[in-house]
Amino acid sequence: MPEKDLKSNPKPKNRLFIFFSILLLVLFISVLFYAYLSQIDVFWLTTNEMIVINTREYEKTISLWFAPRIKLVETIYEDLLYFNLSERDELDSFFTSITDTNEAVMATYIATEDKQIVFDRGQTAPEGFDPTVRVWYVLAMENFGKTVVSEPYIDILTGKVIVTITRAIELNNGLKGAIGVDIDLSEITEFVNNIHSYKNGSAFLLSQHGNIVTHRDEMLLPKDVDGAAAFIRYSDLPVSDVRQIEVSSSQVTLEWLVRDDVQEYVSTTTIESIDWIFGIKIPISDFNEDLWQITTPLLITLIIGLGVFASSMVLYLLHMMQLIKANNVIEKQKHELAAQMRTIEQLGLIDALTGIPNRRNFDNRSSDEWKRCAREKKICSLCMIDIDHFKNLNDTYGHPYGDEVLKKVADILKDSVRRTGDIAARWGGEEFAVLLPNVDSEAAQKIAEDIRLRIETAEMPLPDTNEKVNLTISAGVATITPNHENSVADAINNADKALYNAKQTGRNKVCVFR
Repeated sequence: MPEKDLKSNPKPKNRLFIFFSILLLVLFISVLFYAYLSQIDVFWLTTNEMIVINTREYEKTISLWFAPRIKLVETIYEDLLYFNLSERDELDSFFTSITDTNEAVMATYIATEDKQIVFDRGQTAPEGFDPTVRVWYVLAMENFGKTVVSEPYIDILTGKVIVTITRAIELNNGLKGAIGVDIDLSEITEFVNNIHSYKNGSAFLLSQHGNIVTHRDEMLLPKDVDGAAAFIRYSDLPVSDVRQIEVSSSQVTLEWLVRDDVQEYVSTTTIESIDWIFGIKIPISDFNEDLWQITTPLLITLIIGLGVFASSMVLYLLHMMQLIKANNVIEKQKHELAAQMRTIEQLGLIDALTGIPNRRNFDNRSSDEWKRCAREKKICSLCMIDIDHFKNLNDTYGHPYGDEVLKKVADILKDSVRRTGDIAARWGGEEFAVLLPNVDSEAAQKIAEDIRLRIETAEMPLPDTNEKVNLTISAGVATITPNHENSVADAINNADKALYNAKQTGRNKVCVFR
């Protein structure tokens, strides 16, 4: 056997090498891709837990903000046990000193079940004021023995939206009442809005009834409506998609939702000291920069691997691209040809001057509408319209002006006839036709009369002058119940007769075929 036949053929080895190279490359890319996805999962899991931790911290901060104010009410409660309500001057001074020494307090007062109320700073309630029906008083009585925070309401003295920290009390004379310490809602809102560090996040508070109390969006805040606070319920805000996320804390609810096409986190927890709900919403986009920094090295490596793999497919892809390009050219030519055919067809059905359907279009569509009315046993009205003295207009002012008159009339017809099935078309020359399916004679006459009045009052000044031309039309209306024994032509003939009658009896009028 010759020596060359004893040597092994290198081609099978080359193919095997390429096969294993591609296999290893695919495995390498798969491992990188899996690592990339795992890194993303770890990032979001960590982010979820950080949001939960931050939510708890923010809730504690808000509790600390309310704590001295709640403590203040409890201190007042203990001191008032030794007062008598008849000592109004002493009570006024006591409340005034509390208000003056606490910047966050707007007012301090007590109201009793016999409808008496003592304010600080010598203030008095309006005549006939009944404190026992106020939201803070009712809330205090419902939670006797507990300091609570009311929902926002409109203050009768300042007109501001406020909340009241309140507690029911039984005085030494046996009379029951409620202590109130007012806080401006805007101060709470400002504090809550600045509590977090998320770039585009926004914190909010909800009352025990689910009403939005504070929010960065002023449109969602309580509003004064006829002296009462109007709320927006958080549950009423539109959401297109929502999904609850499982987290380690049972005290925090974390949701992923889509609102106004924006994906965002919403984390909520209850503030036990005031029985309100604190929440914070954070757009997912706020975390994109951190996610990008963490995943960039793996992503770049993955891209390089994909690039190496893609390079082995370049020739194949180029070939496929050429085929696709050729197919796209053919498809594009098909679409262009179809569009040209549609344009040609549409141009053949539209009057070139006025832009409304021409007579051919009217014939086709009116025939279809006539058949439909016949099937549904509905009446059909037709109106023939002719511009009065149009030849004189052309002869006197020129054909360009006459063309403008035709366009004006066509625009009025198009604006006056808008229902599906109605057809306004140029019949020929200065004559127009209007088909009104399912319209009786009286209604058709009214429509024609409205058109006549609009044309009569339309302003058609002559070019380069202030002179105005009186433009009028004559119209004939005919109404028929379509069936297999008649046709649109019958309605046209009858409407023509009515139009002729309008012309013969003075023009600028609408006549109905009887």
